[in-house]
Amino acid sequence: MTYQQARILAYIKMSSGWFVFAISLLWTVSGALKSLLAYSLLWTVTGALKSLLGYSQLVVNKVKNAEESGLNFIFGIMSSVIKTLDKGLSDMPVMGFFWTSAPTPVIGDGVFGNLGFVILFWGMFIGMALVQSSDKLFSQVRNVQQTVDSLIFIETARGEKVQSADELISRLKLKHHSVFIQYFPLYVFPMVIIIMVKFALGFLGM
Repeated sequence: MTYQQARILAYIKMSSGWFVFAISLLWTVSGALKSLLAYSLLWTVTGALKSLLGYSQLVVNKVKNAEESGLNFIFGIMSSVIKTLDKGLSDMPVMGFFWTSAPTPVIGDGVFGNLGFVILFWGMFIGMALVQSSDKLFSQVRNVQQTVDSLIFIETARGEKVQSADELISRLKLKHHSVFIQYFPLYVFPMVIIIMVKFALGFLGM
């Protein structure tokens, strides 16, 4: 990859990375909050909402266990806060779109049962990987420019024949820094988040 191609690709990765991250984050957070709202409502009136929300008997049993564990206060606050957000965000043009169109994960349905939500969740980390890849490309481009400038300065000081910066740069080949080798944002960080969420849901009896 040439110097010019690296610069262009870095800008493309940076802009697309932040776009993908922001869109995925809004949809993921909206879907997660809607799921918590549905769960808190189901916990409050299990029998009435069981058929409406389509939750499995396993989830219903867990709701009963949560009630027996003394989590009434937590679910009450959770329901009140998310209901307020629901009313407020639904009236906003942009945020309302994300709130109403976000896929709502159903606790207990697994990865394939919540495939749309899982894709959006992973989209956040793909966006982060794109941004990290662009940072490495920008760093590489800066280093090349500084190295070429130093080389021209040294050749000029020695009184040697000086090549132009374009001539020197045209001979260089730069690394791509693929998105798929950005291991921490793409592979490690998502697993850390999943483990933390799993622990939090287990604490809430979900």
